[in-house]
Amino acid sequence: MYKPIVHQMRAGAPDKIQIWTDGSYILKKHDKTNLVDYDKEDLLLMANDGEFILPADEGDIRHANKLYDSNAKFDQSWIILPHNNIGDGYCQVIPYDQYVPKNSEIYKNLEENTGVIYQPFQEFEIEEFENNWDDWETPRAFKTTTGSGSRGVILLDPNRIHLGGKYVDVLSLSSMKKFIEFAKSENCKIIVQELVPNDPRLKKVNVDFVIREGKLLGYKWTRTDPTAVFTNWNFGWTVNTNYTNDIMQKIADYLISRGIYNAMMNFEAFTDMQSIMYLLEFNWRYSNSTFEDQAAKIDILGHYLYNKPFEFPIGEKKFSRYWQCAYYDDMKDYHCGK
Repeated sequence: MYKPIVHQMRAGAPDKIQIWTDGSYILKKHDKTNLVDYDKEDLLLMANDGEFILPADEGDIRHANKLYDSNAKFDQSWIILPHNNIGDGYCQVIPYDQYVPKNSEIYKNLEENTGVIYQPFQEFEIEEFENNWDDWETPRAFKTTTGSGSRGVILLDPNRIHLGGKYVDVLSLSSMKKFIEFAKSENCKIIVQELVPNDPRLKKVNVDFVIREGKLLGYKWTRTDPTAVFTNWNFGWTVNTNYTNDIMQKIADYLISRGIYNAMMNFEAFTDMQSIMYLLEFNWRYSNSTFEDQAAKIDILGHYLYNKPFEFPIGEKKFSRYWQCAYYDDMKDYHCGK
């Protein structure tokens, strides 16, 4: 039986999707490797052989954009990054500048179209920001507009430094110089944004979802360990409720209306799980939070490849990560609180 081959980029971390698959495809790991490390000829060989490539970096979107003449119809459906449908059966990776920057129209129009809040921000050229970087009151978030994950983020709030991650209590000259140098290397702008309210009712969530041929196939909504709100949480809960279904459909419909045709991607947010949600950012690629898939035995990548709907367990279901992620309910003779 034929099985497609998927080449996974930057696949060295033990919590990536390599730990468990449904066996319907062959996953080949390439550590410390990005799409940009392959030239057009190598990538075309993969495409012609019916193989797929799974990038792990939003910078690869830029590289994918450079692989084809913008006036030509060149299919990129074998690159598993978000796609636009350009007609005649062709899909191309989304234009980076239209979607990824944190000051894009996607973010600016989010609340109007979905009810999800993206906190107000001011936008600066690097030189303008560099001359005024120490004028800001707390709390504030400083972000490069590029899709760079935590590398381009400083969170200033002395009341939340116990959460770790990028939180700081003061802006030091050395950290700000490093931040500005990164912005220059990315050739992007800088935004200064209001932080999400420090409200105990708001819980951090990390959500993976799949859109195929302009329809939402399913999602995995994770409420994370509250002591590890950034990455690498040791436990959490997958959540499937009327609220998550409703808000996820609104977000998917919004992205689809803005041209997203295929995507396996992620967003991070804070929510009270009832009526309020603050978006932190979209991650326009597969995320590193794939270990929960193993607990539910739902291979999101497999469902993407075969265009098959999926649904995680109803309600809130607690999982433990460790090396082989599992739901607590499935651990024999293990008892814990909800």
